[in-house]
Amino acid sequence: MRAMIASLWLAIFGQTVWADELPVEGEYFLIARQNDGSFSGSHKVLDKPGEGYVEATYCGRVFWVRPTTVAWTQMEVSEYRRRVALEFNAGRGWRPLCQEAHKEVQLADIGITEEDFVVANGGDYSRPTSESRFKAISDRFNTKRGPSHKSSSYHQN
Repeated sequence: MRAMIASLWLAIFGQTVWADELPVEGEYFLIARQNDGSFSGSHKVLDKPGEGYVEATYCGRVFWVRPTTVAWTQMEVSEYRRRVALEFNAGRGWRPLCQEAHKEVQLADIGITEEDFVVANGGDYSRPTSESRFKAISDRFNTKRGPSHKSSSYHQN
């Protein structure tokens, strides 16, 4: 009887404790903080695609951000010397998911070649498409080796 009560108690309360530790859907933000930990500013990050948002990976996990958010993140760190982390709120305050978010995603990673300042302030820049994003990734891994002409066959070089 004791084992059954203990199992029931663990099933009910153990499940609740586990659920409280999971991030709440849609509650992700890139948060800039001063060196003393005080809040400076934030930008919302989605865990699902949204209009005007592009795919980006922070600490091994896929999220969706606006290009202006990526530029803002870089400026917060380089210009204002603030720390930017990807955080979530699970009802118990803000918890970090990715401590150094600024090192995870750059504008080039999402296919944008403009400077951070231009993008962050709404200047003209070409919005990335999935094709340009993959091209940007490919270009980063592409290194020139051998002759500069393209061969007509895989086997010919």
